[in-house]
Parts: sequence; C-alpha cells; structure tokens
Amino acid sequence: MFTYDDTCIFSEFVCKFLCEQEPGWFTTERLKKNRNNRLYLDYVQHKAGNTLAAPYSPRGNEKGLISTPLNWAEVNDSLTPTMFTIPAVIERIQKQGNPFHSFIRTENSQQFTNVLSQLKT
Repeated sequence: MFTYDDTCIFSEFVCKFLCEQEPGWFTTERLKKNRNNRLYLDYVQHKAGNTLAAPYSPRGNEKGLISTPLNWAEVNDSLTPTMFTIPAVIERIQKQGNPFHSFIRTENSQQFTNVLSQLKT
C-alpha cells in the first residue's frame, strides 16, 4: 500500500514534468489570475484530509458541470468545461463508455514501486 506522501511525490513529479514540457498548456500557479488560460495541476491538494474532485463529481457551480475523464485523443483546443453537463456526460457514457474503466487494470500493471524509488533518490 502507498501513503499520501508517496503519491504526492509522484504527483508533484508528473505535474512539474508536464509544466516543463508544455508551459503554454499547464501550470502549478495557485492564483487563477496568473494562470493565463493554462490548466492548473494541483499536486499540493493531494494530502490526507484534503478534498479532491473524483471522476464524475459534480462541480460546485450553477451549470451542473461534471469532472469528466477523457481519453488523450479527445484533448484539444476546442474543449470547454460547459461541454460536460450532467445530461451530456450521461449521454457520453452511454455512447462511448467510461474512459476511467481501465484505471484499476492500469494500476495493477505498472511498476509504481520502481518509479517511486527512482523519484525518492
């Protein structure tokens, strides 16, 4: 079993790597006014007792937007949060299935222990 500290080490690495590779797309900047339309990667929030948006969680807004997993092939410049309302996400799952379904299978096939030990050195 892994600890929150273990997963935070990994999450921090992934977030910083993405920010270095694609600084125009990703940021770890906490202040929204300084993000410049970049996707905020919040590894700091990943700690025991903190809240996270789980897949398919309703977001706290009046539009009924949903935290929606995507396949990488779907990620493009035309995506907007308003595309992922409750009715749209239900229809999406009925038509396309759930891209998050392979999470457990992926978790079991990867060598997280080896990756984590490399990051800790």
